[in-house]
Amino acid sequence: RLKVMPYYSDSEGPLCINDNAFELAGEFIPDGERLFTQLSRYDDYLVDVVVRPDYQAGDTLRLVLPFMLAAGVTDQALREYSASSVVWVSGAPEALRQIQELMPLFIITTSYEQFAHTIYRDLVPREHIYCTRLPVDKYRLSLAEAKRLKGLGREIVSLPAFPSPAEIIALRKAAERLNSIIWEELPKLECAGKLLEQIKVMGGERKAEAIAGSLQALGKDVSSAVFVGDSITDVEAFKLVRSGGGLALAFNGNTYALAAAEFACISHGAAKMVKIASVFADRKFAGLKRVIEAAPECGVRLITPINREQLEAESQRMRKLLRGDKAGNLG
Repeated sequence: RLKVMPYYSDSEGPLCINDNAFELAGEFIPDGERLFTQLSRYDDYLVDVVVRPDYQAGDTLRLVLPFMLAAGVTDQALREYSASSVVWVSGAPEALRQIQELMPLFIITTSYEQFAHTIYRDLVPREHIYCTRLPVDKYRLSLAEAKRLKGLGREIVSLPAFPSPAEIIALRKAAERLNSIIWEELPKLECAGKLLEQIKVMGGERKAEAIAGSLQALGKDVSSAVFVGDSITDVEAFKLVRSGGGLALAFNGNTYALAAAEFACISHGAAKMVKIASVFADRKFAGLKRVIEAAPECGVRLITPINREQLEAESQRMRKLLRGDKAGNLG
């Protein structure tokens, strides 16, 4: 019996253990993992420290694109690599099928379309997938621009490791040069400038906007929504759903996710998501809170100021176990 109560889920983290953009960078760009990590930490800096206008969490996926293009990536290469590299959270495909028997299911992910549309092709209706549109083949680099981008990429890699915001002196040194590269030099390059201007990453506010727009199309309010996420790109969606009375659930969430969500689930498999969706579909919060109180072994916990630090430690261990130290530590 289909219930018109939508279930929204992030992709990377709750459903698969990939960090696809990080993996693509490592596959196609020389020293790409280091480059992506530098840009990802710079992303956190812009969001948390600078609060740069018109910049949103997750835009690392936009910043890294010129360097991918300089490495010669194509739409076909991105799709083929994405199809061959996906690693599901245990039981995730079957969980998705079961959830769809209960309610409409939507994927809202920062991931590039080449990853999202490929891995969910036989699992979720295409129109229910919100992701980062990337018509990569329409962008053409000149040889001179490709050479310049490769040089800038090497420079970013050679900068001191981008630190935590607390290490402010080193942070400023790296940030000043990245500010110059990202916001002054790249926009002056013909193709790279177009990429940075035109690509809109499905993260931050856009995830919240996607949920709001989808709910409006369904004729439902936020109180009927479930959103499952795990990282900084999900914070605005968590805030929207939580403030409207829906279910905001961090699945193996990092610090940002656990600060914004209301509930947490730490698990090596996705089967628990089916139980949570079923409980929420039957009685929403009242039912879920009773399950938490009566059956703590279900793995869902209410996030409180008292237990948040413990949840962060447990969740971080699970993230590293499933995704490895490099991807597990990204925001």
